[in-house]
Amino acid sequence: MPLAIALFATTKGHWGINTRWRQTVNDLNSQIPLSNFSALFSNIKVTNKEELSFGNEMAEELKSTYGFNNHLEVQDWKHFDVSHQVGYLSDIFRMYNNPKVLESQYVLHLEDDWLIRAEDGDLIKWINKAIDLLEKNPNILQVRFPRFNDEFKRINNLKERHGIDTYSRHHDDDFFVHSDFSLNPSIFRTRDLRNATLLIIKNQNSFGPHVEHDFGRAVKYFSNPQESLSCFYPNKARSYHIGSLLNEEDKIGLELNALDN
Repeated sequence: MPLAIALFATTKGHWGINTRWRQTVNDLNSQIPLSNFSALFSNIKVTNKEELSFGNEMAEELKSTYGFNNHLEVQDWKHFDVSHQVGYLSDIFRMYNNPKVLESQYVLHLEDDWLIRAEDGDLIKWINKAIDLLEKNPNILQVRFPRFNDEFKRINNLKERHGIDTYSRHHDDDFFVHSDFSLNPSIFRTRDLRNATLLIIKNQNSFGPHVEHDFGRAVKYFSNPQESLSCFYPNKARSYHIGSLLNEEDKIGLELNALDN
């Protein structure tokens, strides 16, 4: 496939569990052998020098088992803190300005605590549908795997619930288009992401450090705003978040509705 994987991982892990990255990679490989992708890259954020040995172990396992090209970055950060936002933006800038990454036309942006599923079991088919959508619709910049079963309604309700002016509307039987940017598992044109990083770098006074708000604004700059983002309908393909407290992970096959929370 003309699709690379860009994996964003940390030694810190999630809620005291630092093996989610292995679960994420192994799960995807069990559905699609990772050798089917055009290239494999990881950015491993090492929280401090004391965790560098573990970071090197992660990199060695990713390289020896699957052939990942790895970059390790020592950077102190905390979840739910501006240091997380700044560090993640830095990781994104580095990843999507790497000439080797840019050799692949498309990229699966994947954080290390997500699983992806096709509801019919044929994930390759749905990845190819996503690539086909991007090829035929130059104004669409992203195809996202939704987490929530009511994702279409959730996006339309953001203005009422949180004052965020967003929309979603039907595109075809497989996808809907919308304006709510997210870095949950998604397929992009690789150079669109590079362009977004350059826009921020050259206009730093116009952008803040928030990854999804500010990087999302930069990505959407390169499209007609009425057509910029798309999402699978969750009955076609979806994602499951596992970076949670033990036994609180999203359960494969169970519907999760955002508007119930």
